[in-house]
Amino acid sequence: MNRVLWVLLILGFTSCDNINSLISQNTEGQNPVARVDNKYLFEKDLKGLLPERSRPEDSVNIVERYIDTWIKKQLMLKHAEKNLAIDEAEIERRVQEYRFQLIIYAFEKKYVEENLDTLITDEQVKTYYEENLDNFELKQNIVKGVFLKVPKEAPKTKQVKKWLQKWDTDKQREKLNSYAYSYASIFHLNDSVWINFDEMIANTPFPDQISNKVQVLRKQRFLEASDSAYVYYFRINDSKIADQTSPLEYVDMQIRDILMNKRKLALTREFENKIFNEARRKNEYEIYN
Repeated sequence: MNRVLWVLLILGFTSCDNINSLISQNTEGQNPVARVDNKYLFEKDLKGLLPERSRPEDSVNIVERYIDTWIKKQLMLKHAEKNLAIDEAEIERRVQEYRFQLIIYAFEKKYVEENLDTLITDEQVKTYYEENLDNFELKQNIVKGVFLKVPKEAPKTKQVKKWLQKWDTDKQREKLNSYAYSYASIFHLNDSVWINFDEMIANTPFPDQISNKVQVLRKQRFLEASDSAYVYYFRINDSKIADQTSPLEYVDMQIRDILMNKRKLALTREFENKIFNEARRKNEYEIYN
C-alpha cells in the first residue's frame, strides 16, 4: 500500500491521543511517506504535527496539506537549483547570518523577559502624552455615549428615549441597563469609554441620514432612527473631531505599548554593551590592522 495512504489510514482510524506515540514507534525505521528524487519525507517528520484532540478527518487534512507543501517546496528548490547560477558561498553566508540572527534574537528575548520592568505608571503615561501631543492627532471622530438597537416589536420603545434623555440619574441608568439586557439586539452602555463614531453607527440608518457628521457631533446629543425591523438610539455625551488631539484615555494603551517597546530596546542595547565591554575587559577579542 502507498506509504502516504497508510499514514492517512492510521490517522483516520486512530484516536488523536495515540497518533504521536504510533508515529514515534517507526522513527528508527525511517519509513518514508513521500519522495522527490532522492529526498524523502519520513514518518518521524510528522511527529508533533497534529494538535491534541483533533478529529480524525482534520488530522487527515493537516497531513495531506503538509505533504503537498513539502513536495511543492522540494520541486521548486530542484528547479531553482537547476535553472539559477547559484553562488553557494553567498547562500551559505546568508544561511549562517540568518541562523546567527535567530539565536541572538532568542537569547536577547529570554534576557528581556527575565529582566524587563513591566510596571508603567499613570504618571509616566501622562508625561509621555504631554511631551508628544503632536503624535496623537485623531484620524477619526470619536465619541462617548450610549447606543441601543431595539426590535420594533419590543415593549416600551418610546420609554427608551426618555431614559436616555435622563441618563445622568442612577435610576434611569438601572432601568435602561435592565431593558437593554432583556430586549436590545445590540447595545453599548459604557459611556466612559471613547469609541470610533463611524464604527458605532455602521450598519444603521444613521450614515444615510447624517450629511455633516462634524456638525451633528458638535450640536446634537441624541440621535434616533429606524428601519423596517429595528429602532436605533444613540445618546452622545462627549465628542472629539478628527484632527483634534486624542484624549489621553483614548491613547492610554497605545502609549503603554510605546513605552514598553522603548524599555525593551533600551534593555537590549544595555545587554549588548554589557557583553561587549565585558569581553573587551577580558581581552576576548581583538581587531587586526
